[in-house]
Amino acid sequence: MNSTFNFRRFGKVLVYDAQTAVSQFGLTLLILVLIPMAVWLFNVVLGPRGADDISAVVRWAEIGGVVMLVSMMAPSRIYRTVNILHDGIFYAMLPASKLEKYLSMLLYTIVICPLVAVVGSIIVDTLLYLLPFGAYHTTLFSNWDATPYIEYQKAISNYYSPIQFLRPHITVLGSMLSSVAGIAVFILTNTVFRKHKVLKTVLWGWILSFVLSLVLIPVTLRAGESGVWDSLRNWVMRCDPVSLINHFLAWYLILYAVIDVILLWWAGHRIKVMKY
Repeated sequence: MNSTFNFRRFGKVLVYDAQTAVSQFGLTLLILVLIPMAVWLFNVVLGPRGADDISAVVRWAEIGGVVMLVSMMAPSRIYRTVNILHDGIFYAMLPASKLEKYLSMLLYTIVICPLVAVVGSIIVDTLLYLLPFGAYHTTLFSNWDATPYIEYQKAISNYYSPIQFLRPHITVLGSMLSSVAGIAVFILTNTVFRKHKVLKTVLWGWILSFVLSLVLIPVTLRAGESGVWDSLRNWVMRCDPVSLINHFLAWYLILYAVIDVILLWWAGHRIKVMKY
């Protein structure tokens, strides 16, 4: 990939991609952000009078679903022609290096579009909360019931300090790396499939998961029969739990970091060698 980088050219690419995002994906993104409003309206119209509050946890889950859909669709909607013969020549001929164009693509698909979805969803949720009717009786940022977590910490505090198990920064980093991996899959398949890109990605993912399960289930059963799992369980019981968790988290982060690098490099390489 052409590695030349110029901030002025990169800025122009960002502006161009912003215009493309609004024209090609803006309406779809707005519809996706309004999905929680449809759930709220369904509850108002068909729910029982004086319906129970829809908790902040449920609404955050809805926002998470919206962000996931936006992340899945953004690459194929904003950069639809990147791998299409003749149609993609205009994108290829933009007066910027491939590195600048690819960095802009990553910025919009991994950062900007999901962030817009989060902010938009929060705004919609706040407006619905301010209405004098409906099932939004608390804000998204209201205090959640922490009783189950407190009881859990009391239970383990007899053996280990709770701070040994609480690693918010690791949790956030792991979530970010796994989210980037998911988006990177759709960035890559956007360079592979020419039509119905999201649907084909989901279908192929399901097929690969099914085939992989057909391979792993017999292997898992055979390992259980040979006593591998018993030996592994005995080894785990002998290990220090804190050290075991630290090693697991470290390998988890390394695995997803490697997956991210491979997928993003692969997508960038395909764009670099694309023929129009």
